[in-house]
Amino acid sequence: MRRSHRILYYWAPAALWAAVVLSASSEPFAAAHTGEWIQEVVTRLAGSPLAPEAFETVHFTIRKLGHLTEYAIFGALAWRAYRGDRPGWSPGWAIAAVLMASALAGIDEWHQTFVQGRTGAVGDVIIDICGATLSQLMMRRL
Repeated sequence: MRRSHRILYYWAPAALWAAVVLSASSEPFAAAHTGEWIQEVVTRLAGSPLAPEAFETVHFTIRKLGHLTEYAIFGALAWRAYRGDRPGWSPGWAIAAVLMASALAGIDEWHQTFVQGRTGAVGDVIIDICGATLSQLMMRRL
């Protein structure tokens, strides 16, 4: 496979997903805004609105699971990019993918410190790294 095709086929999906992750750092995705539509979904599923305390727990959990999921996807795509067309699994590819996800998470949270309505949180970086690591464990298992 030519180098340009390798880059397009293996690295472009990871780069595009990184762009999606970074775009979610914008003000419209702040907790103050996601609460409205999450409340709507929860109300439709539950049949009635949750009590405010219960909803805060659900909202927090959904947002943190979002971090875990988006970085698990990024970790899997980064692993695929490092692996390229080689078969199997290598700890080197997994470590590189987690390190790349860690860098993206740090940049993402740092960026949020400059966005009105957003804050950067070390705890979110840790959750992001856990998501990327989880994807590596899944790749190893598969």
